[in-house]
Amino acid sequence: MTGELVAALHPEGTAEVLLFDNGSSPGGRRAAVEETGSLAAVELRDATGMGLHQMWNAGVHEARRRHPIVNIAILNNDLRVGAGFLSGLAAALRSDDRIQAVCPNYDHREVRDSLVPLRGICEGRYDGTGGLCGFAFMIKGEWFSNGWTFPEAPAWWFGDRMLTEEMDRAGARYAMATDVAVEHIRGGSQTSGDWNQPAVRAAVKADRDAYERRRAPLG
Repeated sequence: MTGELVAALHPEGTAEVLLFDNGSSPGGRRAAVEETGSLAAVELRDATGMGLHQMWNAGVHEARRRHPIVNIAILNNDLRVGAGFLSGLAAALRSDDRIQAVCPNYDHREVRDSLVPLRGICEGRYDGTGGLCGFAFMIKGEWFSNGWTFPEAPAWWFGDRMLTEEMDRAGARYAMATDVAVEHIRGGSQTSGDWNQPAVRAAVKADRDAYERRRAPLG
C-alpha cells in the first residue's frame, strides 16, 4: 500500500513526501527503501516507538521549517488516490482564507458544490454525513503559527477530533473538496487491527481517557 501511494503522489510537481515508518518489519522497511529510494522527493524517517500524533507533529514541524507558507497533507498509507490528488486539495485549501483544512471526498458524496463545509470528523461514517477524515486531510501550515500542536496524549485516536474542536472554537472553517477522490482501503480495518483484541480495546480506552482529560468545553 505504501509503495502504491507514494508512486501516486510522486508525479505531483514540487510535493515533498516525508514517510514515517513506525512499525514495518525489517523486510517491509527494506522494500520501502527499494521502492522509494530512487524518488528524490521522498524521505524515509525511522519513527519506531512514535505515536501517530508524534509523527504528525514531526511532519508539521519539518514542513514549516522548510517552507514559511506550506500546504501539509497528512495521510495514512492505506489509501488509493488518483491523479491530481495533492494539487486538488491544495487548490481547495487556498480558495478561501477562512478555510484552514480540507479533506478529499471519501464517500463518493454527490453534491453540486466543489467545496462543502464540514462539522466534526468522519468517525467511520461513509454515508454522506461524516466530517473531516483523519486518515487523509490537508491543513495550512499557518494554522500552527500560534503554537498549537496535535496532542501527543492521546497517542493514536482523537487527534482529528481535537483539531476540529479547536477550529470550531477559533471560528475557523474546514471542508470537503468533493472533486478530489480517495479510497480508504477496506475502511482502514488493516490499520487498527481487530477492534475486539484486548490490546486494541485498552489502547482506545487509554486514548479516550486522555482525550476527556484534555478536552476543554466548546464555546
